[in-house]
Amino acid sequence: MVFLFCSILIYIFTRKSELVFQSKTRSVEYNIEYTFSKKTGEVSFDNIKKVIVKEGSNSDGAITQKLYLITSKGKIPLSLTSDNTTDYDGIAEKINTWLEKHR
Repeated sequence: MVFLFCSILIYIFTRKSELVFQSKTRSVEYNIEYTFSKKTGEVSFDNIKKVIVKEGSNSDGAITQKLYLITSKGKIPLSLTSDNTTDYDGIAEKINTWLEKHR
């Protein structure tokens, strides 16, 4: 019974973000699954401004970071979870450099 309850909780709070950068079509396809909704789409490289790191804090006051793809129509999360151990600045720099080479 406890295992079933834990499995249900994990399922309820699971979120998934998948983005595919296509150099051939010069676009990013995205599929973002939230707890109760799903967002899919495609963005042309021409409509992408850059990838940024947004800092926040968790309930313990620790600094957390998330990656966002900034487009002409808003922002798309590249990471749905946050932590303070991943090198998000380095990841953002690599993606931005790659995008500049493929525009």
